[in-house]
Amino acid sequence: MNFKHVFQSDNLLFRHLCEEEPDIHEFRMHMHDWYEMLYFIKGNAEFVVETNVYPLEPHTLIITRPMESHQLRILSVRPYERMTLHFPRELIDPVDPSGKLTVPFSDRPLGIHNAFHSSEFGIAPIDLLSAMEVPAASDAEKQTNIIVNLYALLAQMCEAFSRKSRDPIENERSPVYEVVRYINQNLFEPLSVKSIAAAFYMNESHLSRLFSKATGIPVWQYVIDKRLLSARKAIRAGTPATVAYYQNGFQDYSSFYRMYVKKFKTTPKEDYIKRTVFSCEDH
Repeated sequence: MNFKHVFQSDNLLFRHLCEEEPDIHEFRMHMHDWYEMLYFIKGNAEFVVETNVYPLEPHTLIITRPMESHQLRILSVRPYERMTLHFPRELIDPVDPSGKLTVPFSDRPLGIHNAFHSSEFGIAPIDLLSAMEVPAASDAEKQTNIIVNLYALLAQMCEAFSRKSRDPIENERSPVYEVVRYINQNLFEPLSVKSIAAAFYMNESHLSRLFSKATGIPVWQYVIDKRLLSARKAIRAGTPATVAYYQNGFQDYSSFYRMYVKKFKTTPKEDYIKRTVFSCEDH
């Protein structure tokens, strides 16, 4: 992997990456607890958010919000170049306490209106993203430069979203989309594959096949991943793990602890004490 530019701090990750021969099997369905923007420059790929598939053409911008599952699918081995930004809501709050700049992330159904093309913006996203790579004397100056251009990019995206959100929503009523919506509405309630299947008058095998085909992960793994991510966010915000596990749908602390360590490679106590820095799977 060729890192053309990388900047990382406690509350910001910006990368410009290129792979000459991307591994088709390397990119998995996942989710995390920061906002993400991915700007696709070149390659042959598509992007899946929840159950919606977005074809990628050069200069497509994809956005995802915390706990929105997503995956890049490489369709053929061609050079794959992109810029990515990851940031928490706390980075935006000081200048935007009302959350207007994050409306395109939050004010829409899961997996809907995630993709924008450069032609929808008044200022091309590549110009603002490229400005984030300008050399600076210190990390503090680099971060300031990235944040200033991020604010401008978010403002441009809000204008594009206001137009896009008037368009008809496609695929929202597909069977798997309804399952995803049901799970997210009842995420912390008692759930099982059997109960989810029953809610849609399906047998468990049929539900599992449909869900895995649409999302790339088993239905129960989807539930567990979302619960774990929500629990981790609560723990990092100061909620004791012994409280967070139950609030987020887990009934047994020992099982929760094992799954937490397996997924995050750290313990709930370590996250509670250290407030560990964001990490993500690549796209």
